[in-house]
Parts: sequence; structure tokens; C-alpha cells
Amino acid sequence: MTRHALIIDDDPDFRELISGLLSAHGFDCTQSEGLQDIACNPACLETDLILVDYELGDFTGDDVLGYLRERNVEAGIILMSACHNDDMQAMVARGKRSGLEMLGQLGKPFDIMHLASLLAELDKQRNPLSLDELDDALTERQLHLVYQPKIDLASGRLSGAEALVRWQLKWTPEFGPGAKL
Repeated sequence: MTRHALIIDDDPDFRELISGLLSAHGFDCTQSEGLQDIACNPACLETDLILVDYELGDFTGDDVLGYLRERNVEAGIILMSACHNDDMQAMVARGKRSGLEMLGQLGKPFDIMHLASLLAELDKQRNPLSLDELDDALTERQLHLVYQPKIDLASGRLSGAEALVRWQLKWTPEFGPGAKL
């Protein structure tokens, strides 16, 4: 499955650099200079990852983040800037409070390992179950129905039950005792 990234930065060389790095991580990249580009092409926001430079000339990263909020964008967002780390953290926190999926900040110049850790965070947050995995679980009879009682705390009486499906992986060396998941 191809993942998509949108890089919003007014520096074409930096966009190319980030695009190359993300391509090495399996992303198909779209590049944009700023808010005008994405406003004229809102389909580009249907992506998995957005990297936004905070200093974009006529508009700031705050303007872009506001636009992303208005559009209810669900992509993971990384804020990039050369400004002070405390300012970046405050901007990321503000984005999170407003409902955006802020993965963190990437300073300029940036550490490639830090970019990799932010991408790992995206993977951790967006590790959807594939249809093949679900089909395999059904075929291997790894899904089990269990009931969880609901107790009325005031009376201590059984008031109902919830039906839950549990996924019990079969033992294999990679999932056995001492496996690192």
C-alpha cells in the first residue's frame, strides 16, 4: 500500500530533499509552496502525512494549520522550522489542542534519525488492520467471542453483558514466550 505525503515549504531545494528522504521510506510525495497551492488543490490534502514549514513567506505555518483545521484534515502533521525549539513545541501543542494529529516538530537543519522517529510515530498511530490479516485470523480461528458482565455498582447485580471479540494469536517462535513485539 502506497503512502502519500504533502510537503509544504517555500524552498524548492528543501522540498526536494524531504521528498527524497520520504520516498526512501515508501512515500509518494506531492510538493507545495504554501497556502495558495493547497487552497487551489484541496485534493492534495487527502494524504497520510503533511510536513509544514512554519515560515512560508506571505503566510505562516499557523495560517496553514488553521486551514487544515477548517478542512478537518486527518493526516499526521510534522511542523518544520528553524525557530526556537520552545516556540515549535508551543505550536505543536496548539495544533494538538485544536484537534490536528500533530506528530511533532522537525528543526532546520534537521536530524535524519529524528525524521525517522516521527515517521515511526505515524506508523504506530496508523497501523490499520488489513483485510488479509483479518481473513487469516478468521481462517486460522484466532478470533474468539467472550462475554464481559456488566454489574450495577449500586446493587451489585448483573445488569447485562458486552460481547467482545478477542484475537488470540497462535504460538509461533516470533510470537512465543520472550518475543519482542
